Amino acid sequence: KQFLMISLAFLASGTSFADGFVCKGTEESITLAVYNSTSTPATRRAEIMVLSDPDFAYGTRTMAKFSRQDGALSNSGARYVATVNSRVRESIRGNDLISGLHVKDLHTLTLLVDFSYANPVEDGEELDAALLLTPVSGNSTLVKMVCFRYLKGE
Repeated sequence: KQFLMISLAFLASGTSFADGFVCKGTEESITLAVYNSTSTPATRRAEIMVLSDPDFAYGTRTMAKFSRQDGALSNSGARYVATVNSRVRESIRGNDLISGLHVKDLHTLTLLVDFSYANPVEDGEELDAALLLTPVSGNSTLVKMVCFRYLKGE
């Protein structure tokens, strides 16, 4: 009985309740955070992505929010796709620009993180990444990013 309790405590101590990445542009003043739900060890699905500009005043930095619940966010491993829906007023703010493109004129934002769950890294580990901006019309733009692994509960 005591062995079982110790084993359960050991397993619980290594469990992550949420994970994701906090990323910043290497040449652009943007921050992108994406968080996954990890309700079970085998389940990691993107729940929310927040795009912000750290140069804006506190309380006004958020440029756009995307959520799985709204059908605007999906992922396959560490590839996250956010679909822009400018009709949802709460999700996109004004005329914010990334690489000269208005956020509201984008079709998708795709975050590609150089990461595999088969080779996990520690909380805070730095990883290369890129953000692909695909407008409704015109050519896509690639923004270089650096991401930091986020693990809650570890």
